[in-house]
Amino acid sequence: MIDYQFATLLRTIYPGDESLVGWLVSAIGIGAVAVIMVLNRMKHIGAGWGLGGGYMCIGGAIAVLGVLPPGSPIWLLLVVGFLIGLGNGLYMVTQNYILQSETPAHLVGRIFGIQNTVLGAVMIGAPLAGGMLIQMAGPGLSFLSIGIVVGLLGVSGMLLQSIIWGHEPKMDAGRYVESGEL
Repeated sequence: MIDYQFATLLRTIYPGDESLVGWLVSAIGIGAVAVIMVLNRMKHIGAGWGLGGGYMCIGGAIAVLGVLPPGSPIWLLLVVGFLIGLGNGLYMVTQNYILQSETPAHLVGRIFGIQNTVLGAVMIGAPLAGGMLIQMAGPGLSFLSIGIVVGLLGVSGMLLQSIIWGHEPKMDAGRYVESGEL
């Protein structure tokens, strides 16, 4: 709901500087690559920490975007983008690993098909919902609210990981990333 709305928010923080959308997206990409490189060096990461930690970073950074005042230093925008990327990379790598390792072999195609269908639906519906929310509440409040909700989901995932998983899938991050199964 939010990534399609970066331009709308940035018009209120940095009026007349449309190029900052590209800078923000680049910072997000750099953050994602950085966390993948770190995961490549780690021996293990728990699913609750990977999924919850990723969502916590994304949500916290999105909430910060919602409260940035007009004319904020550009370096702050880039740091926030980097944090979104860290969270996104952490979440995506952990999610894909769990889907592959926890799904029985005969259901992998079906599970990934369902995941792709849901993501496709989200890609269609989320920008519309985000646009409506921004029109009703404004960009700052929308980013702040969504960021808080996503961040709380992440914190909940980390705190309740033993209840959610029952067992803790541990991602052998180094082997996973090195094998090219991203």
